[in-house]
Amino acid sequence: ALEGNARWLAEAAHAFGQRTGPVTAIEEFTADLSTGLRSAVEMAARQPKIVKAEPATVGVLLAWLAGRGLGGGPDVADRGRRCVERFDAWRLGAIAMSMFRGLGMDEASAGRAVDTVRAILSLPRWPAVRRPAAAAAKTIARSWLDDPVARQALRVHDWDGAEWFDGDAWSELVDRSLAVEAVRLAEEDAATPAALRSATAVAKALRGMGPASGYRVDALQRLIQPAPGRSSRPRPRR
Repeated sequence: ALEGNARWLAEAAHAFGQRTGPVTAIEEFTADLSTGLRSAVEMAARQPKIVKAEPATVGVLLAWLAGRGLGGGPDVADRGRRCVERFDAWRLGAIAMSMFRGLGMDEASAGRAVDTVRAILSLPRWPAVRRPAAAAAKTIARSWLDDPVARQALRVHDWDGAEWFDGDAWSELVDRSLAVEAVRLAEEDAATPAALRSATAVAKALRGMGPASGYRVDALQRLIQPAPGRSSRPRPRR
């Protein structure tokens, strides 16, 4: 079933891409997608608490794998924006939505999953240096609040004179981002126990920020503001 969904996403991306110019050959695109999918499946078998063998996580990983190359190579400065633009223009979100429904997800959960994929495509990689975990988590959270696509995924909204974000959406973005980071490490042959422990600690710190802030954006901003005299700019990787 996963290989079938991978082929389906690859064919859709190829078909829409052909309308805008030359694209990667369908067999090459499918092979790359399948290679990434195998890394995800292997990681789920090795680290089921990090890459959960559940429809939402597997579906998000598959859609991310299909969309991650749409913005160009790692040297493209605005790669994340280009990825999301093409993901939307080529209607891969609608195809992913159908995939999520086919995996048994309800409409609301499927919609959040599509927005999570878009956010992960848009956002930079987690910082290369993830110790202490709390500092890395703050850097990541700041990037989420600064990114319009991530804010949409988090369901940021105004209510009663304040901005709020959705608790379920926050937890899901944390969990799926951790799974993506683990797969990236596996593809780089860098998924060592120490690296996975470090990423898990960052995810734990991120997860706790939701309830600690009461799911208010202003309270979260106070939690994650950089220490005086320290740079707030993350060291992104792609």
